[in-house]
Order: sequence, then C-alpha cells, then structure tokens
Amino acid sequence: MEPAAQGTGNDLPGGCANVKRRKFNEHFEESPVKRQVGYSALVLSNVAWLLIFALPFLEMETESKLATGSGLYAGSYALFFLSGILLGREAINKMKAYALGFFKRKSVTEPSIGELA
Repeated sequence: MEPAAQGTGNDLPGGCANVKRRKFNEHFEESPVKRQVGYSALVLSNVAWLLIFALPFLEMETESKLATGSGLYAGSYALFFLSGILLGREAINKMKAYALGFFKRKSVTEPSIGELA
C-alpha cells in the first residue's frame, strides 16, 4: 500500500468512503408546528401522569382503575418520548438540567471565626 493512500478510507469496496453521512433526523426541519406539537405532547404527558393520582378517588371498580391507570401511565410515557423526539436534543438537555438543578443542594458557605466575632 502506498503511504499517501493509507488511512484515507478510499480502499473500501464500492467507494463508500466518500459518501456523506446523514444525521438521524436530518429530514426533520425545525418548524413552529413541530415545536407546538412537541410542547403539547409534553404537557399532555404530564396531565396524563397527574391523572393517575386521581384514580383512587373515582367511583370505579378496582379492575377498571388498574386498567385506566396502566393506560394513562403508558400513554404519558409514550407522549413524553414523542415530545423528546419532536423538540430535539437541546430541549431534552434543558429539561434534564432543570430537573437535576431542582434537586441539587445549594452550597452554603460557613462563616469564618473572624466573621462571627
């Protein structure tokens, strides 16, 4: 093998090395409709999840409550992931940072002895 051709990837069968790789969701364009549907799915997933906690107070049979709760849970899970796909990685990172920041302890600095006196 010649030193110049080494490591270029041109020796692959069919000349596959020169094919430009596409991102997974390159065919999705950023549009206001996509963003609205994504945020709507996020809100609906939270509403469905919160409705689960209202089930014990409804006048229903136990089997119906269990089926309804399972359906609400599965639906909220699916809607949450749909919103993540539609809104993209940036929105997911913002939600993750907000959630992790919510549970992070605030750093409290203790005063030194000189400040107490």
